[in-house]
Amino acid sequence: MEFFNDIVMGFSHAFQLTPFLLMCAGIVIGVIAGALPGISFVNAMALSLPFTYAMSPVNAMLFLTGIYVGGIFGGSISSILINP
Repeated sequence: MEFFNDIVMGFSHAFQLTPFLLMCAGIVIGVIAGALPGISFVNAMALSLPFTYAMSPVNAMLFLTGIYVGGIFGGSISSILINP
């Protein structure tokens, strides 16, 4: 039962305003970086890593996770548009 309390506490922290906006910003950055040729989400995460030093650990992980998820989706944009 303690596991479910931890899950609920994590979701309640993730959906506060600041972490949610950081996650959305990370998704936008990831989609843009993933859609650009030659820049992958790994490069976008490496370039945005210095910005996470001023953040709390939870906010930084949510920001980097947003970049990862957005980058995976952004990489599929070109393959969907080519339509092999």
